[in-house]
Amino acid sequence: ERPWFIILEDLQWADRSSLELLLYLGRHLPSMAVFIIGTYRDTELDHDHPLLGTLRGLRSHPTYRRIRLERLTQDEVGQVLTYVWQLPVPDTLAERIYRHTAGNPFYVEEVAKGLKDDGLIPLPSESDDNPTWHIQALEEIHLPQSVREAVWRRIEHLSAETQTLLRQAAVLGQTFQFNDLQKMSGLPEWDVLEHLDEALEHQMIEEVSGGNGLRFRQTEIQYVIYDDLGPLRRRLLHRKAGEALEVRAESGTEHLAEEIAYHFSEAGEVERAAKYSAQVARQAHVHHISPE
Repeated sequence: ERPWFIILEDLQWADRSSLELLLYLGRHLPSMAVFIIGTYRDTELDHDHPLLGTLRGLRSHPTYRRIRLERLTQDEVGQVLTYVWQLPVPDTLAERIYRHTAGNPFYVEEVAKGLKDDGLIPLPSESDDNPTWHIQALEEIHLPQSVREAVWRRIEHLSAETQTLLRQAAVLGQTFQFNDLQKMSGLPEWDVLEHLDEALEHQMIEEVSGGNGLRFRQTEIQYVIYDDLGPLRRRLLHRKAGEALEVRAESGTEHLAEEIAYHFSEAGEVERAAKYSAQVARQAHVHHISPE
């Protein structure tokens, strides 16, 4: 009845079945009122990455367009650093970070915030337009060698309790509900709020307007935390996430069966996953035959 605009972020992390679906959609887009934008980081694609095959398959379709986004220039990197640190940045440091990150915007931002968390950046002062950089030698600053390392250096500044809470949130997803996280953690509400305040202060997460929802500020942050979980911990946390969502589903105000089925499936709880998968199928069938 109306056109759809779909954004798929970070396709470098998509699994093969999702990429096959994207290729299928690409073949049928000319007959559909759908506009799809997909983003990915070419620096994370190996020569045998499945996304490359998908992109080759999409090139033959007349509606396919590839838009290459240029990286930040050295001057733009300096502007980002000035914005994050709120003070003038030495040219030598801006140049080094530019060379190290190759102008990757997220990488630049994470490095800037990490150096600030490390206490290597002077505090801005309204009475001092030329702050003294109390760094023995700018060239000796250890810069993280990857986006993953940059994210983890910032996470390590958080308390152990806040790190644990973020791991639980990462299992819930990019966006999550405060009540679900509180039930999943088993902590009192005020303890959860205190730990979330620390994560908010360090700009790891942000609040979603219009409810009690929160989300990771960047997809990469949630992915890095989730990917670091071991198999046993991941299964346990998915089970806790499924049980937390079950509590909210009891109110009957939201359709959560698909999410619950996913978490129990990842937890290896086959019977519980099958129960909610069947509920998803029934809901889809009712929706299909409904005259509305």
